[in-house]
Amino acid sequence: MARNRARKSRPASTRRAPRRSTRSTRSASCSAGSTARTIGSTTPRVSYQDTKWAPTPETSGNAFFFQASTLNNGNFTRTDLLRYGGGGSQQNKGQKGWTFQDDFTWTGFSGHTIKVGTKASFIRLRSIEQNRANPQFTYDINAFSPTGFNDQIPYRLDFGVPTGTGPVDVRSSNFQFGVYAQDDWDVTSHLTLNLGLRWDYERTPAFVNFVTSQENLAAIAPTNYPNLVNADYNINDFISNGRNRKTFTGAFQPRLGFTYRIDEAGRFAVFGGYGRSYDRNQFDFLQQEVNQSAYAVRNFNFIGADSNPNNACQGADATTCVTWNPIYLTPEGRQQLLTGAVGGGREFRFLKNDLKVPYSDQFSLGIRGRFQQLGLELGYSHIASRNGFAFLLGNRRPDGSFFFNDPANPTDTPAPPFGFSPPGYRSIILGTNGLKTNADSVYFKVTKTYTQASPWSLDATYTYTEATENQLGETYLLDFPSISDYPMLRSSGVPRHRLVMAGSVDLPLGFSFSSKLQVESAAYQKAILNQSNPFQRVIVGRETDGSGGGWGRRQIDMALTKYVPIKFISDQTRLRFRVDVLNVFNDYNFVTFNNDPASSNWGARSSYDVGGNPPRTFKLSVGYSF
Repeated sequence: MARNRARKSRPASTRRAPRRSTRSTRSASCSAGSTARTIGSTTPRVSYQDTKWAPTPETSGNAFFFQASTLNNGNFTRTDLLRYGGGGSQQNKGQKGWTFQDDFTWTGFSGHTIKVGTKASFIRLRSIEQNRANPQFTYDINAFSPTGFNDQIPYRLDFGVPTGTGPVDVRSSNFQFGVYAQDDWDVTSHLTLNLGLRWDYERTPAFVNFVTSQENLAAIAPTNYPNLVNADYNINDFISNGRNRKTFTGAFQPRLGFTYRIDEAGRFAVFGGYGRSYDRNQFDFLQQEVNQSAYAVRNFNFIGADSNPNNACQGADATTCVTWNPIYLTPEGRQQLLTGAVGGGREFRFLKNDLKVPYSDQFSLGIRGRFQQLGLELGYSHIASRNGFAFLLGNRRPDGSFFFNDPANPTDTPAPPFGFSPPGYRSIILGTNGLKTNADSVYFKVTKTYTQASPWSLDATYTYTEATENQLGETYLLDFPSISDYPMLRSSGVPRHRLVMAGSVDLPLGFSFSSKLQVESAAYQKAILNQSNPFQRVIVGRETDGSGGGWGRRQIDMALTKYVPIKFISDQTRLRFRVDVLNVFNDYNFVTFNNDPASSNWGARSSYDVGGNPPRTFKLSVGYSF
């Protein structure tokens, strides 16, 4: 949500003076005799935006979700099998507002191109998030037998209803402001420096002015929930009175870059740079604190229908862990559950008052050269991102601990305290910062430009990346008490090897052939391994088996294009006929793999799911230009 920002100057290592704008500009010039030189121009702009995203269930009614479960050496794993019935959630999220921007370029100093600009946006954010608008009943098919199929008694019920304590439509009138200055300085005919500084500011009233409700305060008070008295965090750091949250004002972002042209013609050059870039804590995360107080997903677990030895009924309040009754399939039965639970089984969201703003530091260094029509480039980059947003589990056991080693059970393994929630409620979820990622990449790029004399082109880039992160590939980190307990391990979302090639060639009779190849190494996945001796929970990882042959994704696309001029209308008028074949060899790029580290098939393909990767697809398109 609200991803617009004041325009950022490009990474300093590659910046030169921008091409002259086609928009109306004001300029200043000086003249001597019959000559004139423009030394400054400004480009004011005004824009308006109105966007929204509103997924709505196609069907209404109960939803049914079936999972298989296995227990190997103390490691419990669930596998999703089937979901049918009513749609999951109803949402309406969007933003609208005005933006005012002005960019000024000054070339009045010899060898300098100075650019300054500012941008102010007045954005109205809106979020309606009604998760589980249709009730979902989740079944453990192995609840009563490893080889059985239980479809009679669910182990969990989730459904959303308004709390009645406020509007479900969360709104925030945000003010965003940015200002930058940059100098592209031609120090010599060979050396250019890019020096810049940027500052950004954004105020989100929905977060800054939020006041924690009295109901939430009563639910976590020591008299009602003493589990937090000896906890390893202070819940008061997450309670807002409407005056103890501040807007971050330190988003200063320096940029420094250089380009050194080795020869006079500039065919060979060395370049590099450093830059810092601040992001934002997404409103989609921040609004949950308000939304959970107005509209909450209620969760109830049913006794004896979950084969997980550390299921949510372990230590849970009796009002949220009950015996199954078929009446709960009806609205009247679900109302009975709500009436019997003090908090109606709803979940909490508490955001840290001094949330930090995520940022990234990027370093780059490279060399490029051109040999007539052939271009070569070798480069290295390092990107370090800090203060990423994450949700943690705030539940604690009666003694304040997160894990408990049962001395009477020699095979006991660590398990989060999901069942130890405030009486009548679901879990406490804490929003904070602390996610980190590092990425070191080396790339080699080859380009061949198209000319009439040599009517073919090529653009090929190979990238090798070593990336690490302290997360399990998601925003919700509910497996350890704090973010510091998550080690920096290889990233799951970045392939180690990646090759992208695109090219085109002219054919007889005015046809043009083009193709694109994408190849990636197998994905890396991480999982939690629970051990009883020693009593510990560790994160382990391995590459998946991929799709065979060591690669994780491979796709070749081809296209044939023919332009037909219509000169009796004009010299520029023509029809375009194009045939595309996507995934020519019909490669199966699987995305689901066994992620149970205790299984002998860990890393092997577990389904035929290819995600959004297309099968072999034919497309025919016709275009008209004039």
